[in-house]
Amino acid sequence: MPKELVMYDLATGRLESVPEAFKTRGVPIAAFSWRNKNVIDTGKSVTPGMELADIFWDDGQGTVEVLRAPANCRGMIKSVNRAINLDNLPRPNLPVQVLLRLG
Repeated sequence: MPKELVMYDLATGRLESVPEAFKTRGVPIAAFSWRNKNVIDTGKSVTPGMELADIFWDDGQGTVEVLRAPANCRGMIKSVNRAINLDNLPRPNLPVQVLLRLG
């Protein structure tokens, strides 16, 4: 059972959602917010462990989880998905969502 919410595909340069991991949390997502635009934007660098976004869980307790770049995730941002479909993140029957493309 996957624990990481995202995975980085080195061959394609895509940081992708892991729907099964979101599903196992069992809590809807209230919001997904990229970190400061001066940090997460086209042409900026990503390094392993870097804080990328905040995930606000709709658990009634105000839980916020920091989304970090996986260990193999390194490169310059080519594109940022600023239209993430929160309802589809926990649905393994749908295609993964590409969150970032690195080059």
